[in-house]
Amino acid sequence: MRRKTLLVTGASAGTGAATAQAAAAESYDTAIINYRSDRASADTVAQMVNAQGCEAVVIRADITDPAAVAAMFEQITALPPAALNLVNNAGIVAPRASMNDLTPDRVSAYFSQCCGSNRGCAPCGGLYARPSRRWDGQCQFVGCPQGHGA
Repeated sequence: MRRKTLLVTGASAGTGAATAQAAAAESYDTAIINYRSDRASADTVAQMVNAQGCEAVVIRADITDPAAVAAMFEQITALPPAALNLVNNAGIVAPRASMNDLTPDRVSAYFSQCCGSNRGCAPCGGLYARPSRRWDGQCQFVGCPQGHGA
């Protein structure tokens, strides 16, 4: 049976943390907890994931930085082979706002930061840039209607 791994960007809090915990409950073998700045919260999420019998791997990377994304995928490539799925929860919506308060310019800026590369979103670009690692999972974008980021 092929192992299942889920990478959740922005997984140190909120929707991302809940997604990582749900992956553990749904029989994923590994949940990769990506965070940008709050290591303590990412470690807390990892402890909750581990308590459910799922291996948690904590990786710091700013997904708007292509070099950081490449470094993150170097670390992921070192993990045991698995079907790798991605939930792209991280986003830059500064200052925080509800979805109802977002203007077209702010939405455009978000997508240009997260999805501006010619390969699509920065995390997915990292997946496609690794031909030695078979990409056979799924990529999902998650947005919080309350404007909570991770």
